[in-house]
Amino acid sequence: MVKNEDLVFTDDLTKVFNRRFLLRRMKEEIGSAEKNREEFSIILMDIDHFKIVNDSFGHLAGDEALKLFAGFLKDSFRKNDIVCRYAGDEFVIILPVSDIKRSMKSGKRIIDLLDKKEFSLKSVGASIKLSTSMGIAGFPEDAKTPRELLKIADKGLYEAKRMGGGRIIKHRELREIDKEIILNFEKFVGRNDTLSLFKTTLETVSRGEGKVLFVTGEIGIGKTRLVKEAMRYADLIGFKIFEGRAHSQKIIPPYFLFGSLIENIVRDFDTKMLKKVMKEISVWQKGLRWIVPDIHVSNGSEKGIKDETGEIQKHYLFEAITRFLGEISKYGPIFLFLDNLQWSGEDDIEVLSYVIRNFAKERILITGAYRESEIGDENPLKHLIRSFSQGGLIEKIALGSLSDGETRELISVILGLWDVPPDIVSFINGITEGNPFFIIEVLKILVEKGYVYKTGVAWNFLKVKEMVLPERISDILKEKMESLSHEARNLLMTASVIGEIFSLENLRFITEENEGYLIDLLDEGLKKGIIFEATGGTGEFCFAHRMMQTVFYNSLSGGRRSFFHRKVGEMFESFHKDKDEKLEELAYHFRNAGQDEKALSYYLSCAKKAEDVMVYQKGIELYTEAV
Repeated sequence: MVKNEDLVFTDDLTKVFNRRFLLRRMKEEIGSAEKNREEFSIILMDIDHFKIVNDSFGHLAGDEALKLFAGFLKDSFRKNDIVCRYAGDEFVIILPVSDIKRSMKSGKRIIDLLDKKEFSLKSVGASIKLSTSMGIAGFPEDAKTPRELLKIADKGLYEAKRMGGGRIIKHRELREIDKEIILNFEKFVGRNDTLSLFKTTLETVSRGEGKVLFVTGEIGIGKTRLVKEAMRYADLIGFKIFEGRAHSQKIIPPYFLFGSLIENIVRDFDTKMLKKVMKEISVWQKGLRWIVPDIHVSNGSEKGIKDETGEIQKHYLFEAITRFLGEISKYGPIFLFLDNLQWSGEDDIEVLSYVIRNFAKERILITGAYRESEIGDENPLKHLIRSFSQGGLIEKIALGSLSDGETRELISVILGLWDVPPDIVSFINGITEGNPFFIIEVLKILVEKGYVYKTGVAWNFLKVKEMVLPERISDILKEKMESLSHEARNLLMTASVIGEIFSLENLRFITEENEGYLIDLLDEGLKKGIIFEATGGTGEFCFAHRMMQTVFYNSLSGGRRSFFHRKVGEMFESFHKDKDEKLEELAYHFRNAGQDEKALSYYLSCAKKAEDVMVYQKGIELYTEAV
């Protein structure tokens, strides 16, 4: 027979403990820990993007997912750990006699287990993947009351969500300079019709029909953000997601886009399955080796192609890539995202053209993003889009500006405010022309300048006529840069020479400063939203937008720019004993450093490398530039 107390303290839906029990038990744990001089921790977690589950499958399926997730937590934590449902899709785990370090390991283990698990929703006949974000707090290190422990854990959870989810974060109290209004940039807003198209296309692909969607629009319009939102749904319904990204740097390796895409697949794909894939593509393996030298190739696969003509070798390479992707898709549908296609070389566009023509029956969605304004009539990408659009092989999505209603919704979500004054919406839309990136940047400045401010829980707005903002977005970004301390500004100028992505290790080499000092300066950039930390805790950082990197780079004097290019080149020489890995970067940086002899040597090596993989036009261009 069920005891009345069990009913009082058990969550009706998930059958784990409820919030009432949580608060009582936390008080008991505090008393026990104080008496025995012990520590304990709590983990506050929620399911990443759970709204997508409800929106896609309905609330009954959402309830089923919550039950399954709660059962997974009970089975995965220690027997003496206490699982409680806190609210909605939020859960709290009490970990008795467990310090922060040990509890962090427990949380990471759960995240790793979730990455390998699928949940079967019998009510809708679908399998989904779930991930979680976690915040953690420890007694007595962080706080000594239930309320304060939950508050600290909640801040960590918020930071984990802001960094992309799928991680556990321990919040550290902010210094005085960091005590700013917290804005919410996590939630995706608008583009409902386009997301519906993505969902329909993903469902078609999962049934065995390959598709290509190209998203175009001006800088900052939200192409990549839209695709990332579609990826969340794809991940939910069992797609494997892989990305490749073209770079604007003038000198790039041959087949850079597809080489980086295949490297990402090899890195992230299941090792046992990958061996089976390589076995299936048999004699085609050597083609992959030309652009991904580290890929495993079985004995005998290199025979029979070395002495063929260049065109036959090129066909061999393209077929190898196509067959590799096809075999990968047999282990589950795949979502390939190729970003910044406007910067792709002719070699990568040739591969893309070949793959699109030959993958129709594979479970593959290829999504490309590019800026129409940056591809001229003679650009090979332009020819590909025109040709394949007419043949129905590519569906093109042109993103426009946000409407007033979408702008209002975006501002509302960022501020956490239900009713945004219409004149504020019109003012921001007038400056930004409905460009989401610019809307966010303008809103940040309005808050920083005190035009939009908070008293208690209420937001206040100065009258529009009292607001003075820079006229151009480049001026807005410069103001943002100048809001940093002199030291942080100089550090990010240095980082801008390395590229859009840089690491702490890079900055230590170039500046010769200690790690703690550099982290403090990078924190300024993180708090201002100028840079963000790459996922996976790799110590890498990205500029929030390429325009931001350009503003920092253009602020350097010619002499300092040359100096840092030389330092970056020397860094790559020091870090990479096999110089072939970084030939293009070395040529680029030493050329901009004015070190002509070194640059010439690397240019010639780049040209030879292009020639070796049949990208003859690029080889000719590099030889010409070297001379």
